[in-house]
Amino acid sequence: MAAGRAVAEQNPWLRVAESALLAVLMAVPTLMSVAMDRGYEIPKLAALVPLAALALGALMMAGLREALGPLWREHRMACVSLAVFAGAALLATGLGESLALALYGTHGRREGLIVWLAYLAIFIVASVTLRRPGGVARCVDALLLSSIVPAAYAIEQRIGIDFFVTVMADPGRRAGTLGNPNFLAGYLALIVPLTLARAWLARSSGSGAGGTVALWLWLVMWQVLALLQTQSRGALLALIGVLVHSGGVLLVAV
Repeated sequence: MAAGRAVAEQNPWLRVAESALLAVLMAVPTLMSVAMDRGYEIPKLAALVPLAALALGALMMAGLREALGPLWREHRMACVSLAVFAGAALLATGLGESLALALYGTHGRREGLIVWLAYLAIFIVASVTLRRPGGVARCVDALLLSSIVPAAYAIEQRIGIDFFVTVMADPGRRAGTLGNPNFLAGYLALIVPLTLARAWLARSSGSGAGGTVALWLWLVMWQVLALLQTQSRGALLALIGVLVHSGGVLLVAV
């Protein structure tokens, strides 16, 4: 069994699926365009949907049954729930008044059935990728490193070197590449604790650990500065609460 699993881990299609997932994690937070209406949502979805299809297709080529077998055995209720949700979405689409609207979504968000199925595909691929050796570390690193783009762009907006003309409801708050200050604040409030945890774990990475820790702490600095530019009190209070709780748990553990 161990030999069979080792061969499966070397399957090139699994690497393609993981590469597509990493591309989604890095591209979606960063993409935007001022050349179109809804320039914050549509570019992100335009990258998400084909990459999700590529990732799921590669997973099917690798052997969907073998890849999802452990997930089904360990989390059967979650799998059934997702299948029921997908079936309900397909049924609602078929019974809707406008097929095009059900498939592509409204003008505001463009989150129709196609996008929801892409979300489901990303979940399936992630559930397999995160089980691979080193899969969690690669996905987390991609997620953290991509945060520099929205964070840096928010700071650029603050100091007045934004090269794009964007219409903001509140010009005193910065939205970065996410189009809404609250969206950016919520995103950064989730990313900062994860980056700090990554820096903490990097202490024991062997030679060069000091440089690695410095890199992650440098990234935390950009994230926090960008969070402050959003002027979102809720996200800031949530971040403080998470840091206080995490610090307490760490002190007890140590």
